[in-house]
Amino acid sequence: MRPVTLPLAQFPRHFSVRLSIASLFTVLCFTAEIRQAALAGDNKVYPGSLCRGAGTNGKDIITDGFAAVVNNGFGMETANCPVVRDNTTNTDGVAGVWIWVYSTGTSLLPLKCSFHGVGETDGTSHYGPSMQSPNTGFQKMIVSVPQSDPLDSYVISCDLPSKSKIFAYQVSEH
Repeated sequence: MRPVTLPLAQFPRHFSVRLSIASLFTVLCFTAEIRQAALAGDNKVYPGSLCRGAGTNGKDIITDGFAAVVNNGFGMETANCPVVRDNTTNTDGVAGVWIWVYSTGTSLLPLKCSFHGVGETDGTSHYGPSMQSPNTGFQKMIVSVPQSDPLDSYVISCDLPSKSKIFAYQVSEH
C-alpha cells in the first residue's frame, strides 16, 4: 500500500488549534486534580505496639498481643508513640488526635495522654495539649491540637497506670 500525502493547504487550520486547546485544557484539569489530591488532609491510624517505654522504668511497657502496649509494672509509666508528619509547613496544628486505651486510672492516678510538637533543633516540646481520664475501662481519648510549629516532629506521650493499655492512635493532619 502506498502512503498518501496531502498538501498542507488541504488540512483545516482551525482543527489543529482546537485540538491543541482541548489537549491543553485536559492536561491542566488533570494536573489540578493531582495537585488538589496532594494537598488533601492526611489521616493515619497507628497500632499501639509502636509505642515505647520512656524513662528509667521504660522496660515495664511491653507489647500485649498484636497491636497494644501495656504497663506491666506496678506504678505509673510513660509510653511515647511516634507520629509521621507529612505536612511540615503548617502552623495550625492537626485536625484531630484520637487515642484508644484501656485505663485502670483513678482520680489520684489518672491515665493522661499529651500531644507534643518537638523542636527539630533543640528536642524540646513546644506545646503539649493533653487529656486525662480517671475512669476505668475502654475509652477513646481526644486531644485538641490548635497550633504547630513548622518542621517540628510529633509524638504522643501517655502516662499509664499499672495494667493500662494503648491499643491504637490516630492523627489527622490538615
